[in-house]
Amino acid sequence: VGKYPVIETDEALYVDKGDNFDYRDYIKAKDCDGKDISSSLKVYGKYNVSESGIYRLKCVATADNNLSAVRYVNVVVE
Repeated sequence: VGKYPVIETDEALYVDKGDNFDYRDYIKAKDCDGKDISSSLKVYGKYNVSESGIYRLKCVATADNNLSAVRYVNVVVE
């Protein structure tokens, strides 16, 4: 039986309006052995750091064993 990968991030990522923001700095993925598989991470959803608001992103990581993990994270632009 395979084990699922893990997506590591906070429930919410806080960004100051107008700041540069790259989700790859805050969302990481590892397989069941702890190997970094962040390059397999796919993130769906849009955010706009020029507009205050809460933006929801869907993060999906797939390990070499083809098992996937899904995690949602909010990007809060203040």
